[in-house]
Amino acid sequence: MALATLLLIVLVRNPFIVALAAAAPAFFVFGDSSVDTGNNNFISTLIKANSLPYGMNFDPPGATGRFSNGKLVSDYIAEFLDLPYPVNFLDPGVSPWNLLKGVNFAAAGAGLLDSTGFSRGVRSFTKQIKEFQKVVKVLESLAGKSSTLDLLSRSIFLISFAGNDLAANYQLNPFRQMFYNLTQFESLLINQMSRSIQTLHAYGAQKFIIADIPPLGCTPVELILHGACKGRCVASVNEQIRSFNSKTSVFFSKLRAVLRDCDFLHLKSYTIVQRILENPSTHGLRHASRACCGNGGHYNALGPCNWFISSVCEDPDLYAFWDMVHPTQALYKLVANEVIFGSPNSIYPFNLAHLVSNMPQ
Repeated sequence: MALATLLLIVLVRNPFIVALAAAAPAFFVFGDSSVDTGNNNFISTLIKANSLPYGMNFDPPGATGRFSNGKLVSDYIAEFLDLPYPVNFLDPGVSPWNLLKGVNFAAAGAGLLDSTGFSRGVRSFTKQIKEFQKVVKVLESLAGKSSTLDLLSRSIFLISFAGNDLAANYQLNPFRQMFYNLTQFESLLINQMSRSIQTLHAYGAQKFIIADIPPLGCTPVELILHGACKGRCVASVNEQIRSFNSKTSVFFSKLRAVLRDCDFLHLKSYTIVQRILENPSTHGLRHASRACCGNGGHYNALGPCNWFISSVCEDPDLYAFWDMVHPTQALYKLVANEVIFGSPNSIYPFNLAHLVSNMPQ
């Protein structure tokens, strides 16, 4: 066999070379339960979704650690990119070569701030970035710094945080409100996000999808807590979320001016989800405020989702919410479609399909 032919075979079979051949060779995910695909299964915490009926509509059916009945937005993005689902960083079965196509660092209950999930033993954005830095070192050991930098510069980075910061660490935390008014707390979150994104950029990241906070005041648990009538969203909760989201829009504009070699796609989760919940039937849904899996009450959200005490709806695809907080696979699929093909009203300044189509092969 000729040396050139042998070399070609070696290159084609080398996973690192194959990864570099793709427009978006890898997919890295940071965040909370909206994108956690099972990392919390490997730590000591009560915040887990590792038993049925979670995952009952996944393929194959079974609890994976995803806080839904099936797939998450990140799963649909990976499928669009023609990449495997990113491996969970904490999975002890992951080999170094598995890291080439991407890694999921997300942790249910986590926040931008270290304090947000500390008492529950989950990993903040800061911790997740430190884990990413470890992954970068592994990749550099496999192929060198130059090739790793090229891989990371063309990879997609999804960030989905801040819901827990605002809801659990501020709205439900009178102690925190003694020291920060809303504007001050928003600045705290924005500054933390800025530092974290610039750290990722320093390690080579250039293509970001960053989600704002969805309308948490429309979740079944908030409707129960505030005694909402007829599924009307809790205005006071959503007002604070809109305030924070408006600050993030300004922040993204500043980021684009500073990090000119980057693409920042602002996923307008609030706008998308609110639009769907206001007109569920036009999106194939029937139930916009009642949890599919729960335990009693008008919104089926008086208790957690599990086989022992919960009632589970017959068709989750007709529901926006799976449990008292988290969306169904059906709602996640609708959001993912906006990520990939949506207009600037949903994802700004352009969608993922446009970004990928303009990336060099």
